[in-house]
Amino acid sequence: MTKGSTLHIEHLIPQHMKESLDLDYDNLLASCQRKTVRTEPCHCGVLKGGWYDSSRMVSPLSDDCECRFRFDAFGSIAAYYETDCGAHETIHRLGLNIDKLIAFRRNAIDGYLDILDSMSSADLQRLIVSLDRKDTKGSFVPFCFAIAQVLRALV
Repeated sequence: MTKGSTLHIEHLIPQHMKESLDLDYDNLLASCQRKTVRTEPCHCGVLKGGWYDSSRMVSPLSDDCECRFRFDAFGSIAAYYETDCGAHETIHRLGLNIDKLIAFRRNAIDGYLDILDSMSSADLQRLIVSLDRKDTKGSFVPFCFAIAQVLRALV
């Protein structure tokens, strides 16, 4: 992380549950909201705190992670399947539907929706494919899964 970063290192499986994973890179994740603000609700790793239940949580490391959630063009997130208790619990435990995160996702999605009129169908398909790939710096576009899912619904 860079100096001034808004991220912090989160232990997926909390340290108090399994000390042997304290420095296991597969258990260390970048999480937003490094510092809490009194007027802002906690979310992501800060809200998760010491909670972890592998049977009731969708791990961000899981191959099917993004397939377990559904995003709408307004920035909201929901369980893809109503019966997916793990997705519902993850959204709740991480505060993924707080107004701030909805607004971030909506702004990211709107940026792409605004350019659709000038794109051909083939250009749109290429754009969707590009959202599934890392850039030259090895990073994904912020909220790429939400953006791609919304764009796929338009094709």
